[in-house]
Amino acid sequence: MGFAPNSPNEAQELEIKGLEKIRKGLLYLTVLLPLIIAGDFLIFKAYIYKISGEVGGLMLFTAFMLSIIALILFFIHMEYSVIMSKEKH
Repeated sequence: MGFAPNSPNEAQELEIKGLEKIRKGLLYLTVLLPLIIAGDFLIFKAYIYKISGEVGGLMLFTAFMLSIIALILFFIHMEYSVIMSKEKH
């Protein structure tokens, strides 16, 4: 047996919840994950090729900044989600 909503309003709420999950997943895939991967790539490249000096420092600084940007975007998204959920109720 499949799940059937009891009313049109319930069906609409389920659809909205599904769309919110898709939007959150797309945010992770398109913004946060590439920033984190780029930062990790710079760290591993600096480590593997033993890049030191100004170039190595710049690579590590860039990786650190990418991770900070990813965290800031994540927290902004979470705050936005909390605000939007409070407005609905």
